[in-house]
Order: sequence, then C-alpha cells, then structure tokens
Amino acid sequence: MTQVSRHRIPKVIEERILSVFAKTLATLKTEKQVNLFLKDLLASTEKVMLAKRIAIAFLLSKKYS
Repeated sequence: MTQVSRHRIPKVIEERILSVFAKTLATLKTEKQVNLFLKDLLASTEKVMLAKRIAIAFLLSKKYS
C-alpha cells in the first residue's frame, strides 16, 4: 500500500515540486526517454500501480463500470 509521510510540506513548495515534475515530463520526447525516467523514478510495484490506474482511467473513459 502506498504511504505518504506525516510531515506536511508547505503548499507553495508542493506546487513548485509538481510544476518541476510536469515540466520534466514535458521534456521527454521518446518512449525510451520515458521508460528510462520511469525506471529511475518508480519501484517495480509503483510501475504496476501506475499502469493499473491508467488502465482504469482508460476503461472509465470508454464508459466501462
């Protein structure tokens, strides 16, 4: 199960981190770059969890229940 630290960070710092993350994703141009980024960023179980979330979002967009 995913765990989040009990130690909160200030909202402005959280927003900055997310902004940098989004900009980093936007710079990735190829599937190989994305795969390398995800390999460095996520553990194996996190990759599976992310893939499942994406699959669920896709199925919901296609009106599956």
